[in-house]
Amino acid sequence: MTLRGRALDDAIEKELLTMLEEGFENSPISPSALHQRLVCKGIIKGGLSTLSKSTSLERHNLISYYIDKQLSPLNLKNKEKQQYVNGRTREAFVSQNARLKEKIELCWRNRRDKLGKLSVL
Repeated sequence: MTLRGRALDDAIEKELLTMLEEGFENSPISPSALHQRLVCKGIIKGGLSTLSKSTSLERHNLISYYIDKQLSPLNLKNKEKQQYVNGRTREAFVSQNARLKEKIELCWRNRRDKLGKLSVL
């Protein structure tokens, strides 16, 4: 039984909520991953275009909203989020990792400086 219209939109949102609850590590949200899950469950039979911007701007925006919601705890910068959305996940996380390493190094330098000043006193 395939769904259409509002019933399909509701099923899509329900699946997105499930993916969100399962977490990024187990169920990263993307249009293709969502499509695959909906096809496996028999909710849709159509191609990936069923979820595309040209078919339904509302569905596209809904998927984008849940992608943002899932990625928000990862504290990605806009460029890194865009890399993820464009399928360049590894680049996004390599960039984030480099940025976080710099931040940690800065914290250690500040800590060493403070400890050095205390030892002088």
